[in-house]
Amino acid sequence: MALALVLCGCSDDAERELDSAVRSDLPVYQDGKIRFSPAFFERAGLSIEAVERRKIVPVVEATGTVDFSPRGVAAVGARIFGRVLDVDVIEGERVELGQHLARVESAELGEAQAALMTLRAQAELAEADNRRKELLVQEGIASKRAVEVTAKELEATRAQERAAAKQVRSMVGAARHGGRLGEFYLSSPIAGEVVAVNVYQGQAVEPSHTAFQIADLSELWIELDVFERELPLVSVGDRVEVQAGGNEDTVVPGLVEHVGSVLDPVTRTATVRVVVDNTDRRLRVSQSVVARIESQRATVEGVAVPARAVVLVDGEPTVFVLSEPGVVEPRAVELGARDVRGIEVVSGLGVAEKVIVEGVFALKSELFR
Repeated sequence: MALALVLCGCSDDAERELDSAVRSDLPVYQDGKIRFSPAFFERAGLSIEAVERRKIVPVVEATGTVDFSPRGVAAVGARIFGRVLDVDVIEGERVELGQHLARVESAELGEAQAALMTLRAQAELAEADNRRKELLVQEGIASKRAVEVTAKELEATRAQERAAAKQVRSMVGAARHGGRLGEFYLSSPIAGEVVAVNVYQGQAVEPSHTAFQIADLSELWIELDVFERELPLVSVGDRVEVQAGGNEDTVVPGLVEHVGSVLDPVTRTATVRVVVDNTDRRLRVSQSVVARIESQRATVEGVAVPARAVVLVDGEPTVFVLSEPGVVEPRAVELGARDVRGIEVVSGLGVAEKVIVEGVFALKSELFR
């Protein structure tokens, strides 16, 4: 029992010594300054940076969505009614310019092709008849009038042939003939990726139906909604950092290509178009993004500190200025423009002064202890 009491007493003494050691490391707020020990500096993770004067490029933040670049997307479909015989690609497949996507048969095309073949045969007969009449005229057997008649007939037949050929071409467009009468291939007009397949074997198709959608995903557009009050800060050519889906690890650079001239009457925003390189496929179409636009137009030069160095104390922006080793002074400042590196201090700080940039909340708590 005595041994237990002795042990208990030793434990209480150790706890008191530990508590006293911890209290000795706590900072003290006195005469408008906070004093702290080296041990607290390390324990609170404080770090110091010198105030610098530099160019400050204000940042406009906006949200938006990813979209195809119209320069790199194509809808493929039949120009006439038909039925799909084969589908040669699947969604996600890479295709080249002119590659076959599907084979289609069409009775309408077959009739037009048959009419063209008939006219070609008639043109060949008319041409042969015209040559024969010319020979007979040379031999004095036929009259020049007969040659003129056959020449006009040949000209009319050739005109009909050209019209029929044009009709066939208009039916299939850039598609290639399938080798058999009434068959043709739907082909890709660009190199890219198949992003949509809307047909299957045996399906009937019509001119209004989009069978395939092909897109070059190496370049995408970002459509941002920028508020009316911030539009004057944005201009074509501004650099942009696009953060996809709230993921800080996915940041894609881009450039402002267009600033909208029409405001949405409800949201009071205009569309700002940003073009990004998506060669590495970090972005997906219709994905939501957050963007930071660096406003070159509003660039200023001034005193700046990291944004994390500023806290609100009694509603006023405040920084902790190192006045001497182990002593900081909370100082109210007037803030200006912000950029990706920090924030402008319009008044309250001078170049080369040193401020706390990490652990400021540990110091702020001492003001309200």
